[in-house]
Amino acid sequence: MSDGVRSVAVELAGEVVVGDGAGDVIRSTREHHGFTQSWLAPRLGVRRESLSRIESGQSNPTLGVVDRFARVMALAHHVRQATARSEKATSTPDPGGFDAAGRALDLTPEETEAIAAEAVSQYRAKRESLLEGVDADADGGSSR
Repeated sequence: MSDGVRSVAVELAGEVVVGDGAGDVIRSTREHHGFTQSWLAPRLGVRRESLSRIESGQSNPTLGVVDRFARVMALAHHVRQATARSEKATSTPDPGGFDAAGRALDLTPEETEAIAAEAVSQYRAKRESLLEGVDADADGGSSR
């Protein structure tokens, strides 16, 4: 897990564990990312009904559920940020970007790390390419 994803996961897990309303934090974070209980529950290793009870405060999440929740939401957060940066840099929206986050969450941690590393590599290469184009334009404009 990258340092950025780990940082968000630790912060979010802390909010769930330390806060009085663990269910409220889980529900509001899930809704913020646009996930349904049906989508999130299997990724947390629980049934949808169990997630509903956690969110309503009728039961408390286990530490394993909190850990998986924090990882899923941290990855979703970083994929969303990377997609937004990519769209801003290219001015070409990627409507499938958020769906890609959902698909990525079905992968093993090792597969997710490999994909994340490749995505970062591609992002950096694209950024460098864009910057080279800007530098070339600037150099071409100054020689006139």
